[in-house]
Amino acid sequence: MYKPTVVLYLDKRRQSADGKWPVRIRVTFKREQRFYSTGINVDELTWERLQNLRLNPNDGRKKDEQLKALYVHLFESGTKRKPDGTITNDAGYLKKAQAIIDQLVSNFSFEAFRQHWNQDSKDFTRDSKNNVLEALLEKEKAMFAEGRVGSGLSYGNAARSLTRFISSIDDIERTRLGLPVQGRKKQPLQIELLFELVTSNFLHCYEVWMLKCGRAPHGPQSSASPASLTTIGIYLRQLRSVFNEAITKGLTPSSSYPFGKGGYVIPAGKNQKKAKNKDDVLKILAYQAEDPKSYEQRSKDLWTLSYLTNGANFADLLTLRWQDIDSKSRTVRFVRNKTARTRKANQQVTSAKLFDQSIEIIERWGILDRNPDAFIFPFLSTEMSPQRKKAVICQVIKVTNKWMKVIAGKSGVEGDISTYAARHSFATILLRSNAPLAFISQSLGHTNLKTTQNYLGSFGDDQTEEFLSALI
Repeated sequence: MYKPTVVLYLDKRRQSADGKWPVRIRVTFKREQRFYSTGINVDELTWERLQNLRLNPNDGRKKDEQLKALYVHLFESGTKRKPDGTITNDAGYLKKAQAIIDQLVSNFSFEAFRQHWNQDSKDFTRDSKNNVLEALLEKEKAMFAEGRVGSGLSYGNAARSLTRFISSIDDIERTRLGLPVQGRKKQPLQIELLFELVTSNFLHCYEVWMLKCGRAPHGPQSSASPASLTTIGIYLRQLRSVFNEAITKGLTPSSSYPFGKGGYVIPAGKNQKKAKNKDDVLKILAYQAEDPKSYEQRSKDLWTLSYLTNGANFADLLTLRWQDIDSKSRTVRFVRNKTARTRKANQQVTSAKLFDQSIEIIERWGILDRNPDAFIFPFLSTEMSPQRKKAVICQVIKVTNKWMKVIAGKSGVEGDISTYAARHSFATILLRSNAPLAFISQSLGHTNLKTTQNYLGSFGDDQTEEFLSALI
């Protein structure tokens, strides 16, 4: 039977400002290792002296009272003065860890050890930087500060989703996962998630929970509903991102990484076909609402402009400025919002042709102020915060999708006709017209062909029949 081993370990991956290193408990079980904080930092010389005391208990340097106290605190047993002044016997960190292992015996698991370590180790100091939930929320704040609201929200939503999951499970499941429990007295539940607790088992349980009730209720009268695999994938990719950063910063050991080979596999959402064929797109382009100034007409026009402008998404359309239009060459040039901040050193400018219909739409809905710095469309203003701009864009998309369903029904177009369909249709129709993949990728503003391939829909039955006829 495998028996866990435990040692005190000087972690030299992250040095503090005063030149010291954290002392951690290292537990090894079945060739896997986990690290647990003691909250104590020492310099290399002090650590060497502590090791010498272990090898030579009668060493004269043990007369150093501070070193002796630290040695007892880490390796042996001694006394401890409580805040009320009483003196109690207290095991050192190493002996405390060994006692936990002896207590667990054949039921040992890293999760169970973590729970006992947190509960029994009175001197245990939680490092907020080792909290996954706080790391995700800090990432959200950093993204917001950079104006990357969409990416920031995905980190924050991941943290809020994990918090809901931890709050929803009972003490039996929490014990199995190594999480803090409420106990019989039902103490206020401490919602935290240390990196070491994010195991493959934890992630699997979270995925199962998400597929049952991952979408939070929208009001007191509603209930939680299943989340999609796409949503689960987004949240867990953000979790993986902060996990990689934590390892790089030395906040958690690489041995605790739950992803990768042999670990948890993040689910990929089903890539549903969003592209419309050319006949359906022409029906949409030919549609005219009874009221040319209605939301119906505006929705159709914005969808059309997105399709004709290289499948530009609405965040790019609504942030276009008059200076982006070149009337002489009848083109519009812009850098995609999605990559403007992530690729500062390699900005890829998208250049799209302005068709007659595109110009008509811009003239119909563009503002009268033609100042080069002004936004073309009357939805955004320079005074708006990034969060407010994001909210306005989302509202315009929501209204557009609502009316596009109506237009699709009136035009006899079946299936998805959302704003995403405009971008996917642009790419797929070009592909079916034998346009080179590199040209399509450049038009979409992608930096690699694999991303472009995700946009391309399947070929229609008529084209499939035509291609296969060449076989005989």
